[in-house]
Amino acid sequence: MPKQSASSEPLPEWAEGALQFNRTLLAHATEGIIVVDVDGRVRSFNPAAERIFGQTAPLVLDQDVGELLPDLDPRWPDGHLGRRLAQSERAASEAYELTARRADGTLLDLQLSIAEIDSEGQRHFLGFVRDISELRRLEHQARVHLQELAHLDRLGAVSDLTAGLAHEIAQPLTAVRTNAQACLTMLRSGNVDAAVLEQVVGEIAQQATHAGNIVTQLRAFLHRGESGKFEAVGIAVLVDEVLALLSHEIRRAGVTLVRAHCDPPCELLVNRIQTQQVLANLIKNACEAMTDVDGERRLEVRSLHDRANGSCEIQVADTGPGISAAHLEQIFDPFFTTKSQSLGQGLSICRSIVENHGGSLSAENGSKGGALFRLRMPLCTRERRPDVAGA
Repeated sequence: MPKQSASSEPLPEWAEGALQFNRTLLAHATEGIIVVDVDGRVRSFNPAAERIFGQTAPLVLDQDVGELLPDLDPRWPDGHLGRRLAQSERAASEAYELTARRADGTLLDLQLSIAEIDSEGQRHFLGFVRDISELRRLEHQARVHLQELAHLDRLGAVSDLTAGLAHEIAQPLTAVRTNAQACLTMLRSGNVDAAVLEQVVGEIAQQATHAGNIVTQLRAFLHRGESGKFEAVGIAVLVDEVLALLSHEIRRAGVTLVRAHCDPPCELLVNRIQTQQVLANLIKNACEAMTDVDGERRLEVRSLHDRANGSCEIQVADTGPGISAAHLEQIFDPFFTTKSQSLGQGLSICRSIVENHGGSLSAENGSKGGALFRLRMPLCTRERRPDVAGA
């Protein structure tokens, strides 16, 4: 609390009791508590704050709070964050996350909550400080772990798609070989028609590009991806690239594809590889669910623009048998699966990826049968764009 003014008059018993209560509260609080006056000077510094900053109260009292909380956050361009808080008319009840420095020079992540108090007609600010460095370390560790799990899941998915991918690559390579042989035959005969030769060579280049694009998409899908790398990507691009990668699987399953993109188009701020992994998992599952369907096998992939909530919803629906009520409650649980050759991690990893993006993934049965998965992600607004934020 603010320093007690020197006075020879004894305090009333009730006031002495209240003062002792406050001292006990400050001494035993697990959060760091710092009292700052309107000039940004530290007036009280409890034992928890001493442990967090590695400094004793006598060394800190009467010092500028900016020495404890240097302005390392680009959102605060005025110099010392502490001084800005102390002089702010709106500081009360606000909460911040910032980086500070211990006495030994090491950095730490803090959560700081501010409350305004009035003591003897003087304005003071009560700062509650919590060290969240370990929490941030664990969050980073969890993101890395999720990245590794997602990569392993993609490896498994590509293993299942090997035959289809081989067929997709073999087709353009066969066309390249056929056209190349035709060129050789023409050249050896000595009867070369320049126009025909140009057309055949053009077809060779086109088919070679097609095969190269398949390999490029596959390599991108298998890439580990940086856990923190988010980029603005159009929803149509995300969906169409995945559908191209799975095109052979869709045709082989005898599935009719229906796609519809939202109009006007929208962008998402996502980790491109991880988001496409989620879509690939949902689409692949939908195709497998229709394996034993005798009637129409239809896969619908639609995107809906929800301006009111600042999000975009991607729907993946099939005409399979749907999901039983009991399975609906467990379908995203780790190790839950209805497949004999699966570990049951796919949908669990998918939901973790989506939630890490600030989105949601849910499953239900469609109104006309079949399963319906809803993938909802925040829109990439101007403020959230990586090329605008912080500019």
